[in-house]
Amino acid sequence: MDKNWNKLRQDFPILAEKMNGEPLVYLDNAATSQKPKSVIEAITAFYQKENANIYRGTYALSAKATEAYEGVRQKAADFIGGEASEIVFTKGTTSAINFAAFGYFLRHLKAGDEIALTAAEHHSNLVPWQQVAALTGAKLVFLPLDKKGRVDLKEAEKVMSDCLRLLALAQVNNVLGTEQPVKELAALAKKRGALVLVDGAQAAGHLPVAVKKLGADFYAFSAHKMLGQTG
Repeated sequence: MDKNWNKLRQDFPILAEKMNGEPLVYLDNAATSQKPKSVIEAITAFYQKENANIYRGTYALSAKATEAYEGVRQKAADFIGGEASEIVFTKGTTSAINFAAFGYFLRHLKAGDEIALTAAEHHSNLVPWQQVAALTGAKLVFLPLDKKGRVDLKEAEKVMSDCLRLLALAQVNNVLGTEQPVKELAALAKKRGALVLVDGAQAAGHLPVAVKKLGADFYAFSAHKMLGQTG
């Protein structure tokens, strides 16, 4: 094995384990990634040295925990090119999309409004919109895909009507790894006065993210798919 790969494997303690008598090979990062020593050690250090309720105490340990928590909010903002005040921590991408669907769009959509999706969406970015549409009378429309699984921009423009109020799509597909032209699609949607929600679960760990340049009003992703902890 190449020395660099061997060094990389050593950074992940679980890869020292054996499965069925063979060295563990893990290929399910699209579902959840394994955690490197630095993450495991940081989590352990917090529980050993800083653990306390955030925001709820006036004592030094609570203040220290709160400062650490808010520090992560700023790091998350820097990571996606946003502002700390725009960052909302949830349990993951599915939870974040549901927050947007039922906390905002359920109150702002009405009969006749349209929600644009693609046929390649994960259930997490399909079922909430089916439910919101059923509750509000909004209509789901689907943007056509080409043979490579990418949205056809010319055909998408034909599908997007002046009734469009939301474009919701994954930046990268969780099965095929197909990257969608989100920036261009967002520009088309905004011409019609629609908001844009991007499922970045499979993108944030692999691509540079700049939410403002991308045109995303909502951008959801999961730390546990990019070396962070679950939840």
